[in-house]
Amino acid sequence: KFVLSVTMMTIVLWMSLPWTAPYIGNTGNVGFLPLCLFLSFGILTKEDFETAFSWNLIYLLGGGHVLGKVVENSGLLYILAEQLEKVLLLMSPWGAVVLITVAVAGITTFVSHTVAAIILIPVVTTVGIHIGVPRLLIMTTILMDCGSMTLPMTSFPNVNSILMEDRKGEPYLKVKHFVQYGGFMTCVVIVLLSTVGYGLNRLVLG
Repeated sequence: KFVLSVTMMTIVLWMSLPWTAPYIGNTGNVGFLPLCLFLSFGILTKEDFETAFSWNLIYLLGGGHVLGKVVENSGLLYILAEQLEKVLLLMSPWGAVVLITVAVAGITTFVSHTVAAIILIPVVTTVGIHIGVPRLLIMTTILMDCGSMTLPMTSFPNVNSILMEDRKGEPYLKVKHFVQYGGFMTCVVIVLLSTVGYGLNRLVLG
């Protein structure tokens, strides 16, 4: 009952973050709460804490989160977005699509996909309105944001994938697998969105 209660409380707190974030913080702070409670009440033991957690993975994810926060809070991402907007305003719709796919793929390699979308979509919307294809650029940005997968720490599906382990506690996937195969697939998405995707989006979205 206690585990179920804590789990439900955690889910409720996550769902309430749009309203309670100024007081609670982000999802990581909420996720830390059940860990503290389970350790405090003996459901998780010291041995669990020392051996059951993949600390190298936790450090990896934490480092990626810190890197994203530094890029966001330092204003670097906003500066990049402003420079991107200046260049895009001088380009044709197809040129804008190519540049957007490359830029989004690069940015979302190091920054959370959610943060990148929040900052970049207003930029591409403004540019799209100016050159007459707002829906095309918005859809391209969204698809590239979802299709970028070079590193495991910037999107939940990648994080969840790297957490999967075999019976010996060894992860099925390592960072090098994401760099090799995820990087390759990211390049494939760039090419597809710049060619076939551009044609389909123009046909459907105008």
